[in-house]
Amino acid sequence: MKKDGENNKQQSHSTDNSMATSPSSTPPGNHIAIPKRKMQPKNSPKKSPAFSPKFGSSPRSCSPSDRHAHPSRSLLEHDGFVQHKYDKFHARCLKDRKRTGPGNSQEMCTLYRFWSHFLRDNFNYRMYNEFKTIALEDAEANFRYGLECLFRFYSYGLERKIRRELLNDFQTLVLQDYKRNNIYGLEKFWAFLQYRKDKRKLEVQPVIASLLTEFSTIHDFREKEKVLKSPVLTLEIGRAHV
Repeated sequence: MKKDGENNKQQSHSTDNSMATSPSSTPPGNHIAIPKRKMQPKNSPKKSPAFSPKFGSSPRSCSPSDRHAHPSRSLLEHDGFVQHKYDKFHARCLKDRKRTGPGNSQEMCTLYRFWSHFLRDNFNYRMYNEFKTIALEDAEANFRYGLECLFRFYSYGLERKIRRELLNDFQTLVLQDYKRNNIYGLEKFWAFLQYRKDKRKLEVQPVIASLLTEFSTIHDFREKEKVLKSPVLTLEIGRAHV
C-alpha cells in the first residue's frame, strides 16, 4: 500500500460485481443534506487534514484529467456543494460511462474521486450505495479504479468516524478482493487500523486479523505484490481454475 508517499514516515492524503443495473441520477426532491461547516477567515492559512499522516498507493488504473478545471473540484471546496451543479456533473459522468463502457470514461474517474473525498465528511447513504454499486460493476469488468477509490474512502472515512455498516462492508470487500489475488483493500484496511484516532476495540473478522499478521510495514505489502504478480504464481492460479 503506499498511502500517499512511500518514505518511512508518511504524507497526508492525496486527492484522490455485480449484476445490478446502473443507478439513475438524483431523484427530484431527494436532495443531499450537507452539514454546515464553520467559516474560516479569508486570509487564514489552509490546514491539512488533522488525520492520518498516511502513505500508500493511490488508485492506479485511470489517467488523471484536468482536475483544476473540473466541476468536481469546485464541488469539494468549502461551501462549494450546490445540488443542481452536482446533479448535472453526476448525469454527465454516468452518460459518458454508458457511452464508452466501464473503464473507458475519464468523466467517471472524476466522479469516483469526488465520491471518495466528499463522502468522508458528508456521508449520505444514497450516494454511498451508488458509489459502491457502480465500483463493483466496473471491478467485475476488470476495471479497478472505482473499487480502489472506494477502499480509500473506507480507510480515510472510517478514520474520521466509525460506522459499523461501513466497517462491515469494508471487511467484506477486502476479503472478496483478496480471494482474487489483490491486496489493495487489505493494505488500506491495515493503514486504517494503524492510524485511526479512535482506539476503541473493533470487531475485525478473524480471517482478516490472521492475514494482517504477515504485514508490519508498507514495504511488506510491496513485497507481497511482487509475489502475487510473479508469472509462476499467475500460471499456477490459472491452472487451478481450469
